[in-house]
Amino acid sequence: MIHNIHTKSKHGNKLQTIKKPSRSAAFTLIEMIVVICIMMILAGLLMGIAPYVWRSAKEAKARANLEKIHKALEEYMLANGSYPYVSGCELIYGADINTLTNQPPFNQLPPLLEKNVSLVDPWGNGYRYVCAQAGQQTYTLFSCGADGKSGPAPYDKDNIMTGK
Repeated sequence: MIHNIHTKSKHGNKLQTIKKPSRSAAFTLIEMIVVICIMMILAGLLMGIAPYVWRSAKEAKARANLEKIHKALEEYMLANGSYPYVSGCELIYGADINTLTNQPPFNQLPPLLEKNVSLVDPWGNGYRYVCAQAGQQTYTLFSCGADGKSGPAPYDKDNIMTGK
């Protein structure tokens, strides 16, 4: 509500109207409730997609690390004529590549890896290396994913794999 105040002008007898706003220019309770409701709806939407975004980011990081390890394995193969082999890595569940890098021939692998490549996946499990028999030219490299398990379905549905 605007109050009108009439005053006389200095230059004559004309009345001049000055508009003065009333004190009710603040937000009303209804407006505040509407704003709070909108903020709650937006927060709910963000909370709903946050787990999906975090999972996708972890999967992307795992894929990137697997690709870098794959490149190191390819360099190893070019230098040595075959992929690294250690007894036990031919098992279907593979061997933890993080522990393999401490023993031959895997101890040659870390210098081939790019800097800042983790041998542990974003869920805290070591990447798994499954090789064929000694001297064969195939391998599988994978992360067990969020559940940390590998094997027959349903455990392998979230595994992230690469290999040759």
